[in-house]
Amino acid sequence: MLSEIPAKLFDEWQVYYALEPWGEERADRRMAWLTARIYNYLRGDGEQAYTIFDFMPWSDRPPPPTEEELQDKLLAAFGFTPDGQRAKDVVTSGNGQPDSG
Repeated sequence: MLSEIPAKLFDEWQVYYALEPWGEERADRRMAWLTARIYNYLRGDGEQAYTIFDFMPWSDRPPPPTEEELQDKLLAAFGFTPDGQRAKDVVTSGNGQPDSG
């Protein structure tokens, strides 16, 4: 499938996933949130409160990208430079291929 889609479209999907993840990671996050809520509701006085990150199944995950990094990736996915200028060499005809005219 990757050989059948343009690289620009693939990059756009990667940016979209960074903004709105789906799949098992999303399910893990939802279950961790629920577990933390139940634990914190039932914990005794003086016991430590937990966050969703205490119940996530991974432990050595890299830190999430900053808002500025996400914005730069999103701009790049749509052919803009980080300063908001249209990249001159990224003009396409709508199908992910360079425009011929």
